[in-house]
Amino acid sequence: MESSKKTLTNYLYRIGRKYDQLSGKTFIHFIHIGKTGGSAVKYALEPYQRYGSYIFIPHSHSFKLMDAQPGEKVIFFLRDPIKRYMSAFYSRQRKGLPHKFYEWTADEEIAFGNFSDPDQLAQSLSSADPDERQRAIHAMNSIHHVNSHYMNWFLSQEYFLSRAADIFHIGFLETLEKDFEFIKKKMRLPEEACLPADPATMHKNPLPPVPLSSQAIENLKSWYKEDYEFIDFCHRFLSEKVSE
Repeated sequence: MESSKKTLTNYLYRIGRKYDQLSGKTFIHFIHIGKTGGSAVKYALEPYQRYGSYIFIPHSHSFKLMDAQPGEKVIFFLRDPIKRYMSAFYSRQRKGLPHKFYEWTADEEIAFGNFSDPDQLAQSLSSADPDERQRAIHAMNSIHHVNSHYMNWFLSQEYFLSRAADIFHIGFLETLEKDFEFIKKKMRLPEEACLPADPATMHKNPLPPVPLSSQAIENLKSWYKEDYEFIDFCHRFLSEKVSE
């Protein structure tokens, strides 16, 4: 019975998608990179999934640029990698609460048993003790969101450029409100469309973070080197797009 329901759901989805394609409307996929403000943007745009000449499709964290068909548009947000790391560490330490509860994986349980705060973990990446350093590397590769990199969603800069025409907007958490207003205007959404104000809906950390030491910052800049390079790449991409 469950299999039959799933088959029917998939069939209805394909029929609906075919109808949408024939309607001439533009598909906009939201690539949701964890801990970059995506939850707030999705929450604000979900009431307008079929509005005007666009069909907005929110996705889970697993949806990548490669999953969008050529010719369909994408929106995504980025964030300073170290701030993203901090947010991810605390979010998973709380198991996603207060917004949603996700139990630790076995590896996350080990990671949080070894490291009680993000500064301790980041400093340990350059520890003189090889066992401590290995525990830190294991934790960085185990904690959800901490263990992901921007290229997980975009494959390479070369592939990204091959899909340049499909980039509807690149936003940054640091300019979230400004970027949302730009998207709102571009999609011709009504004035009442707005970002949520509730911290839980926005997945904000409820407590102030532990300050990072200079060594921790240096280690994280090295760990997330490619992520910083991708952010610079996206800023250049946007600058060139504006000047065209």
